[in-house]
Amino acid sequence: MRMVILNLGWIVRRFPVTGRIPGVASFGDAVSSLWARKRRLSLTFDLTAAYWLVLGPGAWVIGRAIGIDLSLFHFTLVSLGSVFFAAATPGLPGAVGTFEFATVRLLSVWDVPQGTALGFSMVLFLPPVVIAMFVLPREGMLSWAAWHNRARRDCARRD
Repeated sequence: MRMVILNLGWIVRRFPVTGRIPGVASFGDAVSSLWARKRRLSLTFDLTAAYWLVLGPGAWVIGRAIGIDLSLFHFTLVSLGSVFFAAATPGLPGAVGTFEFATVRLLSVWDVPQGTALGFSMVLFLPPVVIAMFVLPREGMLSWAAWHNRARRDCARRD
């Protein structure tokens, strides 16, 4: 299955009928674009790996500073569980609310007061928001003009 995904751009070019399936052609273009920019792909992988490796210890430092007395394992479990729950559950953009709900519910297993758990979840939620505030405008994602131009370009490409 991985081989199909990694070669989707080539498959769409080789078998044009597959490009008529909604989303397949654009996904194939995205995969081809990533393979063409190996340095950016490598940087993206490295940053993602760093995020996942720092998430548990970062949560542990924040939790200890707030006064929650749990182990590094527990904080890693809470942070990863909250991220996975928020990603898998339909909710508001950015998982606002679902992330906090999952964090508060998981910390309640270890009798952490609800107010403390909510504060912890909000502080834990801040770094990705701050990163997005700097990255998204650079990528042209927060302007209506960029969205409109991208939609127009996508429509022209389909025709």
